[in-house]
Amino acid sequence: MLYVNDIVAIFSGLSVSCKLYADDVKLYSSYSVNITSQDLSVAIDRLLLWSSQWQLKIANEKCLVLRISNHRCIGSCLHPTYSINGHLLNTVSEVRNLGVIVDSSLKFDKHISLIVRKA
Repeated sequence: MLYVNDIVAIFSGLSVSCKLYADDVKLYSSYSVNITSQDLSVAIDRLLLWSSQWQLKIANEKCLVLRISNHRCIGSCLHPTYSINGHLLNTVSEVRNLGVIVDSSLKFDKHISLIVRKA
């Protein structure tokens, strides 16, 4: 906890939000489908520099990209890609966040189905 409390400050000046939970960091940004920002890439670079300075290893395999949108691509859509230390981050259609399954449409059907099955 002592290490990560100062991490939010490294993203100042960027249109990126940072959420912390224990030793997990979530970065997110909002942008128009037509206009993308490089702020998230810059934030990742700052995070890598910060982790190197504090000698903390980032678990590349746990890092994912989830695009939340109601816009459906017709044809080819250009989405930015993100990488950490040369490791291209996987883009997923859903992710589990604090026990809740969040999908790219912000529909909670899969989460509700999981809870019903467990019940």
